[in-house]
Amino acid sequence: MDTLSLSQDNLKSIGLWSLLCLVITLLVISLFTGFNPLTFFNDLPEVMTANYNLHEPYTVLEFIKAVIHSTLILVVFGLLSLVLVLRIVGMDKIKTTINIETVFENGPLPIYLTVFGEELIFRQVILGWLRDFMGNGATITVILFIVSTAIFAILHIFNHQKEHRSLTRILPQLILGTVLAYVFLRFGFWVAFLSHIAYDLVMFSSAKAQPSVIKNLLSAIYWLVVGAVSFLILTSMGLGFSSLLPWIGQADLSSLSLTTSQMAVVSIFITAIMGLLSNLFLMDEPAIDISIIREHGPIASMLLAPLTAIILVCVILGLSWLLGLLGLNLLTRAIIIIAISLLLSSGKSGSAAANQFLFGSLLSILLAFTVLTFGFWPAFLIIFSNQAANYIPLLIYAYSDDPILE
Repeated sequence: MDTLSLSQDNLKSIGLWSLLCLVITLLVISLFTGFNPLTFFNDLPEVMTANYNLHEPYTVLEFIKAVIHSTLILVVFGLLSLVLVLRIVGMDKIKTTINIETVFENGPLPIYLTVFGEELIFRQVILGWLRDFMGNGATITVILFIVSTAIFAILHIFNHQKEHRSLTRILPQLILGTVLAYVFLRFGFWVAFLSHIAYDLVMFSSAKAQPSVIKNLLSAIYWLVVGAVSFLILTSMGLGFSSLLPWIGQADLSSLSLTTSQMAVVSIFITAIMGLLSNLFLMDEPAIDISIIREHGPIASMLLAPLTAIILVCVILGLSWLLGLLGLNLLTRAIIIIAISLLLSSGKSGSAAANQFLFGSLLSILLAFTVLTFGFWPAFLIIFSNQAANYIPLLIYAYSDDPILE
């Protein structure tokens, strides 16, 4: 077996490892946040007869839990239906028009826009607005539920090459559409949209482009040490996760009572957790520009970190000010800024895009909330300290190689 084929085989194995880790993590987080698979669909009879968005979550914590739980259901049903189709049809009979290695050549934005369009048309328009227009009755709801799901699934038949198209091959999309329709009726558009994106990226996470096992493991060891040290510092300060509840539970960006130094340590600790997990899962890095480090050396590139931090703070405050002119409250402004950061992400593989969305989005939330809560100079110090903590992994990616896989 030549070097190229060995590398490709290893990438596939690593990709499957990443997918398995993400599924297990979703399951663990869901169970710890009160998920019960036996009761998830208990409200189906009610949502089919009452107004849609019946149980739309009203707090940030409820919203996040709804997205996580819905994503887990989608992933479990998606994987089971995919295995079933492979057993019925056979792996050699599955020929799609989608090249998973080139889907993310231009970053994840096309995936985001595609999912948004699907949820807008098949859920919001057909199952939402059209249902309202036709009277919200139980019969109308059932009919539109079936119609929206069927059209959603049938259109996915064009993902397969012409000579390999059959109704059996769109079974995963039929099940996916059914679950998403229920999620839309129970939780609302945004939960359905985000859980759909999360599902797609979890499934695409096996598409890995960076053979960076050694880099991942070195970075994981670093983040383990940083996480342990920051945890000890937080303990000595008498801080725990409950300190962040005013942000998460009440969605109140003005009620956090942490000092700048305390928030800096909290920021590094959360970053360490995300860095440890993403590297242990052997996921691609979403966007690392190491050319500056290689061309100008680590010291020169480090001097640019304060400037980067200032620019980030200025951009977030500037966007917040512009959105404030529209009369939007602070939380809504933060959500829009976070969404913009995700839209501008540049992961060039399924693994990198999943890393950015599933792990990087939490850091984007932390960044936006920090700037809007603490103001310019405290936020600058917090972000700069976080960037300093991130510098060692950048050096690892700049100067280490993977002799086994590269």
